[in-house]
Amino acid sequence: MKKIFYIAAILLVGSIVITYVFYLSYRNERLGELESRSQLIQTSHGPIEYQLSGESGPVILYLHGIPGGYDAGFSWPGYRVLSVSRSGYLRTPITVGRTPDEQARAYAALLDSLGIGSVVVMGASGGGPPAIAFTAMYPKRTLGFLGLFPISQSWHFLYEAPSFSRSDFWLWAVANASNNSFGRKVLGLFVPGEGAKRWISSGLSSLEEVWPPSLRANGLSNDIAQYKSLDLLNGREITVPTLIIHGTADIDVPYSQSEILTANISGSVLHPIEGGTHQMFSTRSEEIIPVMAEFLITVTHSLQE
Repeated sequence: MKKIFYIAAILLVGSIVITYVFYLSYRNERLGELESRSQLIQTSHGPIEYQLSGESGPVILYLHGIPGGYDAGFSWPGYRVLSVSRSGYLRTPITVGRTPDEQARAYAALLDSLGIGSVVVMGASGGGPPAIAFTAMYPKRTLGFLGLFPISQSWHFLYEAPSFSRSDFWLWAVANASNNSFGRKVLGLFVPGEGAKRWISSGLSSLEEVWPPSLRANGLSNDIAQYKSLDLLNGREITVPTLIIHGTADIDVPYSQSEILTANISGSVLHPIEGGTHQMFSTRSEEIIPVMAEFLITVTHSLQE
């Protein structure tokens, strides 16, 4: 009996050691990758991490959601995409700006530092508040505003993120385990709750979008605190061309938020994705991308003649 116990103990310790070795390998590779793909520039508001993709063309200033970082960015043919790590995410310190207005000023300073005059502002989900603030505060620098299911009214998390999602190691371990049906069933026994189930169901495919949580925690906490009470326009007007794309079945950021937003922006257009959820970019991209492309061409036409 003792022999069986010792063998089991050795196997357990061995599996733990091997797992942690795999984790350290992933950690070192991922951290190196994150740092090598971005730039850190000193602005008048502090250091801001960014990635500028594309060789030429008008610039899209992309402000990511919750959580996120510059690594949530993308490329778009014929354009340069300036994707930033918002305040408190990855290498951009929270001191750059806590409120949407403070962040907007910081991003204007970033444009100054990079010698960029005007941009199309694109804000997705939690990137909506600073995107809206920037558009209202800097109309002469904004060619157009494109909101993707943006938070625009007072907002709170629908589900509290499970505790394992705050640990670099445990998030990695859970995401890997959730990549197969057996692993998901086992995890479901130990991490009950709707929030945990939603994190688990996403599996490893979304791990790189949120890992490491330790370098995104300050931004996440700040967003949650700031977005509980929002008055983004605060008597200001948005006068530039505006397109908002939002799924009608979005429960993370209700569709009604964009209805209210567009009702307060003269000439704005709300494009509904019928039945679209907050994950509609991965499930309904064939509907969304052509709408975005048409808007981008319209607002940047004069620059590309």
